[in-house]
Amino acid sequence: MKSTVDVETFSFHSVASSDVFERAIFRYGLAVFSVVIALGIKLLLLHFNFAYPLSTSFLLAIAITFWYAGTAPGILSVLLSFVAFALFVLPYQVDYRIVLPDGSTKPVYVSGVGASHIEYFFYFALVALLMSWFSSSRRRAEQSLSQARSDLETKVKERTAKLSTLNEELHGEITERRHAEDALRESEEKYRGLIETSPDAIYVSDVVDGKCVMSNPAGAELAGCPEDQLIGTSIMDTYVPEERYLFQDRIQKLKTEGSLRFERKFVRRNGEVVPVEVSVSALRGRYLQAVVRDISQRKRREALLAGENKVLEMVAKGESLANILDSLCLLVEEQSSGVLASILLMDPNGKQLRHGGAPNCPKTYTQAIDGTFIGPAVGSCGTAAYLAEQVIVSDITTDPLWTDFRDLALTHSLRACWSTPIFSSEGKVIGTFAMYYREPRSPTSREQETIKHITHLAGVAIQRKLAEAARRESEAYLAEAQRLSHTGSWAWAPATGEIRYWSEETYRVLGFDPDTGPPRFETFLERLCSEDQERVRALFKKAIREKAEFETDYRIVHLSGAIKDIHAVGHPVCDETGQLVEFVGTVIDVTENKRSEEALRASEQVARGQVEALTYSLDVLATAPAPDKFIGQMLSTIGRLLNAQSVTLWLFDQSTDSLVLRSMADDGKLAAPDPEHPFTNDPLFWKQNPAIQELLFTAGPVVCENIDTDPRVNGEWREYLKRKGAKRFLAVPILVSGHVRGFVGIRHSDSVAYRPEEITLTQALAHQVMLAIQLNQFAEQGQRAAVFEERNRMARDIHDTLAQGFTGVIVQLEAADDAISCGYRKEAYDHLHRAGELARRSLSEARRSVHALRPQALEEHNFWDALKGIIKNTTIGTALHTKFETQGKLPELPRPWQENLLHIGQEALTNTLKYAHARNFETRLSYKAKELCLELRDDGDGFKVKDRHDGAGLTGMRERVEQMGGALKVTSAPRKGTRITVLVPCNKESMV
Repeated sequence: MKSTVDVETFSFHSVASSDVFERAIFRYGLAVFSVVIALGIKLLLLHFNFAYPLSTSFLLAIAITFWYAGTAPGILSVLLSFVAFALFVLPYQVDYRIVLPDGSTKPVYVSGVGASHIEYFFYFALVALLMSWFSSSRRRAEQSLSQARSDLETKVKERTAKLSTLNEELHGEITERRHAEDALRESEEKYRGLIETSPDAIYVSDVVDGKCVMSNPAGAELAGCPEDQLIGTSIMDTYVPEERYLFQDRIQKLKTEGSLRFERKFVRRNGEVVPVEVSVSALRGRYLQAVVRDISQRKRREALLAGENKVLEMVAKGESLANILDSLCLLVEEQSSGVLASILLMDPNGKQLRHGGAPNCPKTYTQAIDGTFIGPAVGSCGTAAYLAEQVIVSDITTDPLWTDFRDLALTHSLRACWSTPIFSSEGKVIGTFAMYYREPRSPTSREQETIKHITHLAGVAIQRKLAEAARRESEAYLAEAQRLSHTGSWAWAPATGEIRYWSEETYRVLGFDPDTGPPRFETFLERLCSEDQERVRALFKKAIREKAEFETDYRIVHLSGAIKDIHAVGHPVCDETGQLVEFVGTVIDVTENKRSEEALRASEQVARGQVEALTYSLDVLATAPAPDKFIGQMLSTIGRLLNAQSVTLWLFDQSTDSLVLRSMADDGKLAAPDPEHPFTNDPLFWKQNPAIQELLFTAGPVVCENIDTDPRVNGEWREYLKRKGAKRFLAVPILVSGHVRGFVGIRHSDSVAYRPEEITLTQALAHQVMLAIQLNQFAEQGQRAAVFEERNRMARDIHDTLAQGFTGVIVQLEAADDAISCGYRKEAYDHLHRAGELARRSLSEARRSVHALRPQALEEHNFWDALKGIIKNTTIGTALHTKFETQGKLPELPRPWQENLLHIGQEALTNTLKYAHARNFETRLSYKAKELCLELRDDGDGFKVKDRHDGAGLTGMRERVEQMGGALKVTSAPRKGTRITVLVPCNKESMV
């Protein structure tokens, strides 16, 4: 980079030096050349003897050199002139001429330089210097003049250029001004056109006197007079009196600020006052321009908006619907002069209109139309509600819709009524909005807009209030339903662990204080029973992880210490991205249900135990054991079924009037009599015992729930019971012919209350003990044959009544068990109820059999109807379908035959229910050719007849058929069902 710069610098200096050298050669060469020329001219003239001054040519050469070459070359030319003059001129200078004799002349040259020549040289030098000075001065003067001329020309050019520029600018300004004037004229024309076509009123007025000097058509229309009449009027005339003082203040403010904008009331020529917005600006001179805009529409909309906000605020704050509707009516009346607004509400029956709001309507009128039925010609409101469309009545005096209400309206000076139905979001009429006037008139477009706006607001308010009422009613129903069903609802956010919502019933069910709000989730979990906490935590974690529903049961401890069984159900709620937001669900207090289920299961267990005990008793009785052994086994059965500590049988000995311990079972086993028992030590102790006295007096069970607190247990007896570890006892009387013959005493070592089912079971088993006692009495009287016959009869009756009846009980209990497992609680209760009815009926039949009474079913119906009723009652609610068929007219049968046939049908049904697993059971009765045929058939498992041994059931059937002189036929095969056919001859001999 440095070398490049050096080369360029060298090149520049070389070029400059070359130019200087050339100029020097030219200048000094001119000096030499001019002297040479002057010498040549001098010598030539000397040659021709032409006389002229010696130094003239040289002086001319010096002058030229000084003029054109400058001072240094000029001095060189002077020196060269001296040299040339001295060497070439003076030697040949003719000093004088000699005239020769022949008349010719001979020049005589100067031979040397003398004093005269020195003077000449001095003179020449002086002249040369003067000439050189003059030439230099003239040269400098000419150069100065040339420079001055050049400067002047430059200045002239610059000034000329400036003048030219100014001329062009001036020409441009003139052009622009001409264009501006044209644009101004065009703008003025447009402005005038805009003023003329402007929807806003424009006035130009004098600032001094405030009079209008110009107006556009809109201004004349706003003022309410023609333009020519408006010119010259004072602006003050458009001010309301209470605002005129503001005019001068605004003028002063306009002078300082240049423009103003404000709102004021504008008085029209007819006196009407309208709100306007004014924009004032100062014009040239003493004028001002005012643009006035009618803002009545805006003010009306602002008022409507403010009224709407007020109404919506009232709705949000829960104001009464009457106040809200009154506010709407007042809002309308503020917008339109001379109007009376009214809102009627549709009655829930959809046929009548009720008063909603009408603050300024006559009270007597609003009371008179309250409750009016809607219809096609029921004034404006009733018709609008009926037709679901707007009804405009411009003149009540002539409109046929007001025929029935004309006098009422005219009495209150009402001449016009416009009614518009108010609709709900579903398009249902929920009310009407009416505008009354005291003169005939029709609505304007502005009033129609107001009507549309108000009906919308009224619809929002009315529907909101109706929705709130429905919501409150629904919430009340829900709260009551939750309270009655012990069901609460909840919402829980797993991400934060926050319990977002608990219903009131949830607080009650879970045992928390509603005033403190929902607890922390951990606090809730800590209130669960300890054995349920980990399981519930794991369940919740799994539900969160899988975003799945859950259902579980747990126990929670209330602050009072009570433990409640809770059934909880949860459902996940996710957002649109699938992220889990919360769980919602219900909690149900199932404590009572749990207890009911436990009681139900206990009842079922007791009933099953009762049937089991009865069946066992029948089996024992069928083996004909000794009565004492039978009684002992019954006591053991009672102790085992009731989980009793001890069961004793006490009988009254009428001969000694004492109480005798007949049998005793401890822990379900027969035991020897306890000699320490107070009743054993003193057989007459019972007469002083309140519990025994109560049993004798009521002939009913005596229940003692707590030995320590029961006043009937005292003294030695209490000490004995406590010593044996007893906490409670039950005494059930043994009745024979309605008299108390003794009682069964049952002791328990726990403190659980006796259930009614346990007492009933004990009574039933005590009755069997009574049967055993009676059998024992028969044996002791030596009437063995009669006893045997009676015993067989009783065995058959017990089998046919109790065993068969309780088979139906078992069927119903099994059906109840299935219903419980499926959650059909009502069906389970129905089955249990039927099981109880069958058990009571069987027990009643057992009592009747003891007394050899006829079955109760035959007391109310004939054999066929009784059999159908028993079969239907036994199989109702089960999977066994029954079918009945008769042929021929059934003859009058003897009572024993009816009993036998009824028991045969019961036994066949019992076998089908117990063993066959059948789906259908058919009963067919036919009578023809004096022969009665009863056929009982099922489609169950069946059996091989030859391999089947007759049990007590078939044996009883055969004995009963043989008593009637008939024949019994049993047909069966595996998987082909069983058919039992009874053929009985119906002649007079056999029926006697």
